[in-house]
Amino acid sequence: MSRAFTIEVEGVNQNKIYSVAREVLRGGGVTRYELADATGMSGVTVGKIVSEMLRHSLFVTEEQFSSHRRAPEKIFPSERINILVFRFTKHQLSAILCDPCKRVLFSSARPLNESLPFEFDISAFADSVMQSIAAEINHRIVGVAVIAEREQIKLIQYAQSEIFSEADIFSTDDCIADYVRREYPSGCVAHISLDHTMSVNIFSEGKPVNSGAEHSIPLDAVGEESAIRFAAEYLSPLFRILSPSRLLIDSDILGVTPEFARELYSKIKRAGQIKDEKMPDITVCDELSFDTLSAIGQMCDKLAGIFAGI
Repeated sequence: MSRAFTIEVEGVNQNKIYSVAREVLRGGGVTRYELADATGMSGVTVGKIVSEMLRHSLFVTEEQFSSHRRAPEKIFPSERINILVFRFTKHQLSAILCDPCKRVLFSSARPLNESLPFEFDISAFADSVMQSIAAEINHRIVGVAVIAEREQIKLIQYAQSEIFSEADIFSTDDCIADYVRREYPSGCVAHISLDHTMSVNIFSEGKPVNSGAEHSIPLDAVGEESAIRFAAEYLSPLFRILSPSRLLIDSDILGVTPEFARELYSKIKRAGQIKDEKMPDITVCDELSFDTLSAIGQMCDKLAGIFAGI
């Protein structure tokens, strides 16, 4: 696992290098013209920074074609840059290795071994993950993040795996708040986590407005239908009052599919007698949970700072 190194561009200050690196590390592919527009820099300055990043194999370019005509090439992070995210909940340990474009290269998950002290269990899990991905990350720049419940964070320092000494450690709640600030900085957003309990957090203008009210229900036992009914009964009066524009749904134990979202939408609407224009758009987590997406974004920001020497 190689260390990130600093890029120097003659006549260009560090903050400008950081701005360009951060835009590219967002992973969606961006042209030089778009970089200049997003950062407020001249095309010449952007070109110097991009050229240096390409020279060090941190960026790659990809030709674009539109209507059989060549369009300006887009710039992406290279395969040299990976993010390893460990995610620990009260019941599950998981790890995902991905690139800044959110493409998953490796994933592993298993239940928490409650017969072992937490710090021993996560050490064993981390060591097994590192053995599995050793060849994958050889000679690559890897940022390591750990997401855990607040009460678990104190125990991570006692884990014996060396990987945690290199990691940035985030709390689950802070990651959810960061994700909402990044993606939905305005309006009202609700996040619901369906684990062995249901937890609901409401955000307004990117800031939390409740303390994460939690309601116990054995979701792993009652299944999807009961989870939808329970969530709808709790959320309907809440939505009548706060009218969030979007509902984000995470779950480690249920397959949160588009069909799940449509059924929940229908039940919230009926239970609360809410008009269509007052109903939120529902977004369900895919392979990556919302807190994992946040951790990847924060690690990309950190790597951009390291590349720029900040």
